[in-house]
Amino acid sequence: MIWVAVGVLTFCVLICLVLLAVLVRRIGDLTQRLAQAEDRLVEFGPLLADTRSALRKAESRTMRADDLVSTATSLTNRADAASKFAYSVATNPIVRVLAFSRGVQRGLKSLFGKA
Repeated sequence: MIWVAVGVLTFCVLICLVLLAVLVRRIGDLTQRLAQAEDRLVEFGPLLADTRSALRKAESRTMRADDLVSTATSLTNRADAASKFAYSVATNPIVRVLAFSRGVQRGLKSLFGKA
C-alpha cells in the first residue's frame, strides 16, 4: 500500500515538474516577445512625436482659419449693414428730388397749358 502511495506521489511530482517546465518556457517566450515589442515601440517613438507635432500644428492652423472665417463673416455683416444704410440714405433724397421735379413739371404744364 505504501508503494502505491509513493508511486502516486511520484507521479504527481513529475506532473508538477512538467507543468513547471512548460510554464518556464512560456514565460521565456513571453519575455522575448515583450522585449521585441519594446524595441518596436522605441522605433516608433520619433514617429509618434512627429505625428503629435504635426497634429498640434494642424490644430493651430485650423484655429487660425476659424478666426479668419469669423472675422470675414463679421466684416461681411458690417459691409451689408453699411450698404443698406447707404442705399436708404441715398435713395430717399433722390426719390424726393424726382418727385419734386415731377410736381414742378406738372405745375408748369397746368399753368402754361399742354403745349
